[in-house]
Amino acid sequence: MSRIREKFGELKRSGRGGFIPFITAGDPDLATTERLLIELAKAGADIIELGVPFSDPVADGEVIQRASERALRNGVTVHDALTCARNVRQHIDVPIVLFSYFNPLLQFGPEPFAPAARQAGIDAVLVTDLIPEEAESWTQMPASTPTRSNLSGRANHFGQTARANRAASARIYLRGFARWRNRRAR
Repeated sequence: MSRIREKFGELKRSGRGGFIPFITAGDPDLATTERLLIELAKAGADIIELGVPFSDPVADGEVIQRASERALRNGVTVHDALTCARNVRQHIDVPIVLFSYFNPLLQFGPEPFAPAARQAGIDAVLVTDLIPEEAESWTQMPASTPTRSNLSGRANHFGQTARANRAASARIYLRGFARWRNRRAR
């Protein structure tokens, strides 16, 4: 059983919500990221989301956008985020979810990414902008890879949500987009 499934079971049995903090890898630097991961675990984090910096984080708020900008100025990559996770695994057993946009993972490549994520101790991967129609190469990997068990993305309509449900083998994290119109108050 995965650490995430175990944690959610434990939370459900205890009747409490989980503490799931998010930090961006490389903000302000990689050494601080590693220390923060360890301190978050010590502070009681149930699961930690480790963000991969991205140049156009449209789904994130201003705080995460600025964190990504700082990390990118430091040259932080997917490889660096995985290295941070691997370096802290000897100190913490808290599940780590790699939180990323699809483009950095696509550049890394699905073939090398799966074993690298597994070796780094990544428990799941949330891809914020991966839609089900584009997810096949990532969801068809062996069940032992973290990328197969957790599919994320955006859902613009119920059909996409249903496809995502069929494609994922475990938890699904979908983000819906509402289309706003510029209306003048009458």
